[in-house]
Amino acid sequence: MKSSDGSVMNEVAKGWAAVNKDNGLVNFFANTDATMNDTLTSQGQQLIGGKTGPEQYLDALQNDWTKGHQ
Repeated sequence: MKSSDGSVMNEVAKGWAAVNKDNGLVNFFANTDATMNDTLTSQGQQLIGGKTGPEQYLDALQNDWTKGHQ
């Protein structure tokens, strides 16, 4: 199935391809550190609810990962 240019599915597919090409996939992201599952849940809810944007969402995930791997 081909998705339309500008569609959410098309953007997800492009993002997935870029991450895969850059060897950025992990087995299960929620298990990358002790608090990541909580961060994914809370930040995902804020993103879906419009209380945060994509950059802030990714910053929160990166900050959690960095904190857990010091």
